[in-house]
Amino acid sequence: MDHISEGDLEPLSHLAQDASAPRQDSALITPAAGSPSPGAMEDAQSTAVEAAAAKQYRGLSTLREEDFLEANAPLPPKLEEEGHGYFHWEIDNWMGLPERAVSPTFTVAGHEWNILLFPRGNQASETVSLYIEYKPKDGADEDDWHVCAQFALAISNASDAEVFKVNTANHRFTAEEGDWGFTRFADIRHLLTAPDEGTAALIENRRVRISAYVRVIRDPLGVLWHSFHNYNSRKCTGYVGLKNQGATCYMNSLLQSLYFTNEFRNAVYQIPTEADDPKRSVALALQRV
Repeated sequence: MDHISEGDLEPLSHLAQDASAPRQDSALITPAAGSPSPGAMEDAQSTAVEAAAAKQYRGLSTLREEDFLEANAPLPPKLEEEGHGYFHWEIDNWMGLPERAVSPTFTVAGHEWNILLFPRGNQASETVSLYIEYKPKDGADEDDWHVCAQFALAISNASDAEVFKVNTANHRFTAEEGDWGFTRFADIRHLLTAPDEGTAALIENRRVRISAYVRVIRDPLGVLWHSFHNYNSRKCTGYVGLKNQGATCYMNSLLQSLYFTNEFRNAVYQIPTEADDPKRSVALALQRV
């Protein structure tokens, strides 16, 4: 579903840092020319039990990027990262934002990203919707690409980075699902209202900071976090499965297990079957499978 912006974006300042490259303090970047439609938005599978209930902390600054990333999106065991980085989007006039706001493009581990913000909700009233969007590289096949990433999105007070809400997720970004995030990141009234006398509201004097922390994950086997929707096993692995001919699922799984048992497979291929009748020879049938 396409989302149309209403009005011009108010002045925004932005800071980005890619940890996969030498650090440069307050590296200024410029917005990318044009912004592709995010397509159909999907709620991310949050690492929290309830994705809509964004966590709120006081004490860990969102500007302590390495600590914040490690605390909220640590690298899962047995996975390797290509690189990680952070991006801070400083918004000076929340009330002047359009229905759909797109952050300037930032780069992490050689990949380009945007933050997508719906300040009045994406088909969800009285909430703020927040997503991250991947921008495919020039020359990439329109349908045959993917990037696996773990990310955290945070909204924090522009003057006090220790007051924030955060949600985390991981996702396999593809042509079909090029953006991912949280349709109900937070209630608008919670962002505008101070939780107690000693804590400021997240949106104060119309100003707020939105931060993205991205960890790009290596996918050596090509199936990490794959939904297997429209999966082409022959193209990806060189192999295809066996169709169920009617109550043959157990036999199919047994045949595939035997095929990947190297000693058994080699023994079957060494059986002489040149003179066998194709309609009667079990060995020849196994070789043909």
